[in-house]
Amino acid sequence: MEFQSQLDEISSLLFSHGLRQQRFAADYPLPLGELQYHPLQPFEIRLLRIPLYTFNEKLELTLGHYICDSDYRCVEAYTALSYCWGDASDTVPILVNNSRLAITRSLQAALRELKRREYEYVWIDAICINQNDNEERGHQILKMRNIYHNAQATVVWLGEEDKHTKKAFDMCNILKGDFSKYLFITEVVESPFIKRIKELSGNHPEKLKILEGWESLAALIALPYWARTWIIQEVAISSSATLLWGSQTMDIDTLRLSLETLRKYSPTIWSYFEGIEHITGLVSLRKSVDDVRRRVHAIETSSAEDLLGVLSLSCLSKASELRDKVFGVLGLAHDGPRTIPEPDYEEPMESIVRAITLKKLTIPCPEQVMDVICLDHGRIPRRENLPSWVVDWTSLWDQPDGNIWTSRAIRFLSTSDVTRYRACAQSRASVEISSDESTLTCCGYHFDTIRGLSTFDSRTGFEEAEFDTTPKVPPVKRLLIHKNIYGSELELLKAIWLSSIHNPMRDGTGKTTASPIHSLQNLFSEEVRKPAWVESTWMDVIKEAGQFKIYGRKLNEWFGPSRRNLSSLENTNACKTTEYIDQGDRETYFWDSIQIGRFGRRLMETDLGYVGTAHSQAHVGDSIALLQGASVPIILRPCNGGYRVVGEAYVHGIMEGEFWEAQDESQMQTFRLK
Repeated sequence: MEFQSQLDEISSLLFSHGLRQQRFAADYPLPLGELQYHPLQPFEIRLLRIPLYTFNEKLELTLGHYICDSDYRCVEAYTALSYCWGDASDTVPILVNNSRLAITRSLQAALRELKRREYEYVWIDAICINQNDNEERGHQILKMRNIYHNAQATVVWLGEEDKHTKKAFDMCNILKGDFSKYLFITEVVESPFIKRIKELSGNHPEKLKILEGWESLAALIALPYWARTWIIQEVAISSSATLLWGSQTMDIDTLRLSLETLRKYSPTIWSYFEGIEHITGLVSLRKSVDDVRRRVHAIETSSAEDLLGVLSLSCLSKASELRDKVFGVLGLAHDGPRTIPEPDYEEPMESIVRAITLKKLTIPCPEQVMDVICLDHGRIPRRENLPSWVVDWTSLWDQPDGNIWTSRAIRFLSTSDVTRYRACAQSRASVEISSDESTLTCCGYHFDTIRGLSTFDSRTGFEEAEFDTTPKVPPVKRLLIHKNIYGSELELLKAIWLSSIHNPMRDGTGKTTASPIHSLQNLFSEEVRKPAWVESTWMDVIKEAGQFKIYGRKLNEWFGPSRRNLSSLENTNACKTTEYIDQGDRETYFWDSIQIGRFGRRLMETDLGYVGTAHSQAHVGDSIALLQGASVPIILRPCNGGYRVVGEAYVHGIMEGEFWEAQDESQMQTFRLK
């Protein structure tokens, strides 16, 4: 009997082990092959079907082809998923059409939640596009705009739920409120909204981030999802988008409204909440798409932005495949499909960025398109192996602050709806391209030569090696204050003032502030008071710039405390705005407006005696040209029978077309840009 008992125990163990093996084999069908894709026919898409009424936890899905009309409206209603792929090396197998398919754990978690919520037909890029077929990927990229727009809804998967999820969504629902409805209530109303607004306006952003509720909101904003390039188009184009973070849901417009509250009551918060720039670019594009959609009765699905504008807004986003930084936002730009009609993953990036620039320069349009050749990152030189007139997005993407430094609004470069300056009047660009697409020929006038430049502190990270302030070429003449190009000494002082402070506020509204003159007078002194967000390295740059001589007098002497004739500059501004700025806000706006050492600019003096700011990569001896179709002067450097583009400049006294309109058009020169 004892022997039989032992035998039964062994048999039981073997049997249970066999069952476990059988369950393992069913969950992970090792004998099954990899999922095979069949080519898509014209006006077909694939949809993933999730069986809703199965009681096991396995993901056994079916993938099928579905017919669409000419606008890619599918016969089957479906939901589009937008998500972050997650760690590509951390994959799990699922069953699709009884075949194995490896997906990331992030996608697996999303699929389980979609199944729990009974989403049956779903479009997911990682599964519904054959990722191993570059030709199919290229074709489907241009269809994704329609796929997301025509979806019944878009679900945004932010990841699995954690301790911040509910608190973050609760904060957004509070912050989307409207302060105006409390203005006429006499008694103190301590509503959740009022309480949070007091916290927002009464605390430094660094302290705010550690307070209950705000910490969770910061965690939401910092999620990896927002940094992914592809999600920008997916969310911006969708007719409706729901955020799904574990089991919690929230409409994306709630997030947008809460961010507007942050901006309204704490303008400096953008510098402290990691990842916020990704979301703001996304919601800006979504609003742009909505505006266009309303104007054209829901027919159009692109934004009002051109491809260069979309790339500027999405510059900080991330993609494992570099070409996706362009291909992933094509559908958002009104000129995207025309610029790159057939995305090709075999095409070199150099060829892609050249095509983008050329298309912008050669398509007739009312805006001053030559400004685009100035778009770059001020802290790094342009690549020698790429024509200098090409916008080198690959270099910009390498920089953590690429979108800020390429912002056309901040650098006064012309956009589709705003032209800050008109240095070249209303001239239109007229360019020719060489057969090898290396040389761009355009017309304009040589205006002046750079005589002197202020320095940059080496700790700011600029790669340019040569920042001397002594001329490399003999000056044409000595510049005398009493015979300056602007007439009186006061007008010269005004030119220096507006070259030092003429930048619009950070929000890109184009409004220039009237800054307190005493702030600039104290800027170069040891007693200067600066906000906490002003970095010490920037202050070092400002102090060094104070030694720069304009007409033989140092900058810190032009604005020294002993100067008595500065009060007339108090309300002078570059853009002729009459907006009144509250006294309490002036100090903040003053620091926001300083040009010295910011946005890739250096103070400049020219041979003719003009004052302004030059691109950080400029050299003494570089030419300043006015080119047809530009809104600002452009700095050029002689090179191999032509010129290389250095960047834009601000030259006080010619920014409204004063020089251009006085020229004889028959004397216009030809410039060959290499």
